[in-house]
Amino acid sequence: MGVNDTARLDKHLVERLKNHNLFHGARHELFAEATCIRAGFDIEHEDETDRSTRHAEFTATHRVTRQKISVEAKSKHRPGVMGQPGARAQEGKYDMPIGKLLNDAIDKRPSHPLVVFLDLNLPWKTAAPLLSMEPPHPFIHKTLDRIRMRNGGKDPISLLVTTNHPEHYLEDEEFVSSHQILTMLSNVSDTPDLMRETYRRYIVPQ
Repeated sequence: MGVNDTARLDKHLVERLKNHNLFHGARHELFAEATCIRAGFDIEHEDETDRSTRHAEFTATHRVTRQKISVEAKSKHRPGVMGQPGARAQEGKYDMPIGKLLNDAIDKRPSHPLVVFLDLNLPWKTAAPLLSMEPPHPFIHKTLDRIRMRNGGKDPISLLVTTNHPEHYLEDEEFVSSHQILTMLSNVSDTPDLMRETYRRYIVPQ
């Protein structure tokens, strides 16, 4: 990420980063932007003042292929974590409403192939079984199957990037032993072949 990229931070995003109630979601959106920029995309924020339609977080255009994608960043807010009020849940008691978050992204009906960055916001041990299995955990598969059935057998999400950043759950002197990320590229979407090649070469970690 170069100087020109950091100088173009969206003012609305900066204001959200300053608000502790909005910080978590804004931080995850910034992660999504930074990932796309590192992958060779230019970022264009949508006009949030236009209330005639719902908007994705931003549109990204790849500098080489010129393919456009609509990017949505979704993160689960949890009580007692990252400035949220309430008591933190006990280990094993965390809810997993990822279907609701994904459907909200889909319902925006973006103009371009949809890429969703989903943050689970869980302790490392809780997220590990969900993001370390190959093939992916049955919970994730069943959720995506339900979404596919709801949308006529097609995947409205052409690329799902599920991550977990558990540092704020750690005690002093603790550390995470590995990154937690799962990328799923749809095989039953309307995504053009060139767009799929862009995903494979520039976004999906090798």
